[in-house]
Amino acid sequence: MRFIDNLKELIKDHFAIGAILLFSTFLLFPVVNNGWVMWDDPAYVLENQHLIINSWSDFFHQFDLVIVQGNYHPITILSLALDYSIDGFNPTVFHTTNLIFHLLNVLLTYIFVFLLFRVRWIALFVAFLFSIHPMHLESFAWVAERKDVLYVFFFLLGLISYLFYQQKKTKLNFLLCLLLYVLSLLSKGMAVVFPVILLLLDYVQKRKFTRSILIEKVPFFALSLTFGIIAIWAQDGSGAISSNADAPFIQTFLVPLYGLSAYITKLFLPINLSALHPYPPLSDGVVSMAFLVSILPLLVVVGLVYVYFRKDRKVLFGLLFFLVTIFPVLQFFSVGSAIIAERYTYLSYLGLFIALGFILNSVFQKLTEKSRNPFIVVVAVYIGFLCFQTHKRIAVWENDETLWSDVIESYPDDYFAYMKRGSYRVKNGQLDAALADLNQSISIFQDDYYAFNNRGMIFFSIGEYQLAKQDFTKAINLDSTLYEAVLNRGLIYLNTGKYDSALVDFLKSIQLAPNNELNYLNLGLLYERMKLPAQSFSSFKKVLQLNPQNHQAHYYRGLFYFKQELYQEALKDFTNAIKWNQNSPNYFYWKAKTLRQLNQNEQAKITLQEAVRLGYVLTPKESAEFID
Repeated sequence: MRFIDNLKELIKDHFAIGAILLFSTFLLFPVVNNGWVMWDDPAYVLENQHLIINSWSDFFHQFDLVIVQGNYHPITILSLALDYSIDGFNPTVFHTTNLIFHLLNVLLTYIFVFLLFRVRWIALFVAFLFSIHPMHLESFAWVAERKDVLYVFFFLLGLISYLFYQQKKTKLNFLLCLLLYVLSLLSKGMAVVFPVILLLLDYVQKRKFTRSILIEKVPFFALSLTFGIIAIWAQDGSGAISSNADAPFIQTFLVPLYGLSAYITKLFLPINLSALHPYPPLSDGVVSMAFLVSILPLLVVVGLVYVYFRKDRKVLFGLLFFLVTIFPVLQFFSVGSAIIAERYTYLSYLGLFIALGFILNSVFQKLTEKSRNPFIVVVAVYIGFLCFQTHKRIAVWENDETLWSDVIESYPDDYFAYMKRGSYRVKNGQLDAALADLNQSISIFQDDYYAFNNRGMIFFSIGEYQLAKQDFTKAINLDSTLYEAVLNRGLIYLNTGKYDSALVDFLKSIQLAPNNELNYLNLGLLYERMKLPAQSFSSFKKVLQLNPQNHQAHYYRGLFYFKQELYQEALKDFTNAIKWNQNSPNYFYWKAKTLRQLNQNEQAKITLQEAVRLGYVLTPKESAEFID
């Protein structure tokens, strides 16, 4: 009956929470039109072979400690695989799924806060802030952060199930809570704090910490310990964690305080937002005075809470919720190159929203009737400001050009941002602008091996092979595991007729990245130049095992079949090449030629016309072949 009563209470607010969800959808929907960003999106989606699931064996293989970008999160990978199965690499599908999970999390936030405190307007206020705060945008605007929206989805469901378990202590409720926690852990390792949050729920509800209450948390802590070890192992194995043993005191102690202060500051004043917030510059191990001063907001908040709210259990719960959930990413151990990350607030800000809700409620109750309307106006203006900031920043995540230009605007001396924008511009043919970015990146940080590799690609594209080779070799000397530079240098050798050197580099690149299709594609082209058709065929076959949609591999394998007079097989490959790339005149020409060999003359003529339309120039000899 208690469960039914809870549902009835929740349904009473269906209009209000529905309005929040509708408004949020309207505000955030443009995010589904964004494209990919070449920052983790390739590793998670575009180059992730684990997204191709053709059997139950492939499905269960995801749970075999498969590590992607230093994380073990099979549920996240399976969700991305499901998106891929819908429409391949169409980014709209992935962005839409992220947005749906975010909106579901808004609903779950409302349910959780209402069930916990039974204060309707607080629950609505917290859910609304959760939905529209600009610091949350990164978690669902970035496809690679699917793990954020997914782990929080199961995390919140787990907290809600625990509240029901408190009301009715059945094995089913307990096991449901435990199962949801496991799913959250399998989505992202950050969920390890879940059992501590359960203890905070006991605290805010004034449950006595009896032996039985502590014992029931043992399975949760056991899971936290297990997955915590896996997370540290995975991060360390990917090189993401660096020891702070030799770091100065300021970096090991004040950096986490700076992070806390920055997160609190940006809750109230979300300006100077950025996809990347690099560490402040150190001078002989000492940070700037501005860095030290930035910690003052933290001290102010701590002082105000102590003076006015130290006995308010609900406010303290919210603050402790924030501290517990943000603690793993406060850079006590250096992980990555960012001192803070906006995505880390996706769950942790829920605690601050709760604390802020009850603080505002307390202030509101103490105001006179005359002062309440201006107070409401101020809060409304603040919420409007949040909405404006969020909507404006959706466009930032459209592509790499917009993303890294925004980072450079906030941090004009960050070499990584110039390197990433330069890399994007290389791929889009903006060579002069790309060269300027990469030169700037190298001038800021002379050991930026990616910048050397990408600058080498510019030189390669304009035929400056010697300069390109120098840059690729420099990149390899800086990082011998950078397969892209090894592969690119191999292409220099291939284009200059140094086939033996090209073979050495291509085989080395395959050793470094055995699942990268480009390695095998270029190896196949090399073998073709070396007149080794069997080895060439095997290489193209490997490409198609890794990516059945690789149109170039279909084309080159089709040429092999054609030369072997295996015309049916050749026709299949040329047809598939056209299926995945309909803009290549060569694909249509060779399909027409194959159809001619199969005596499908009318279809051959139609296909040939398409080749000509796309720009294929027929020689007199080729024209004669198609004349009856």
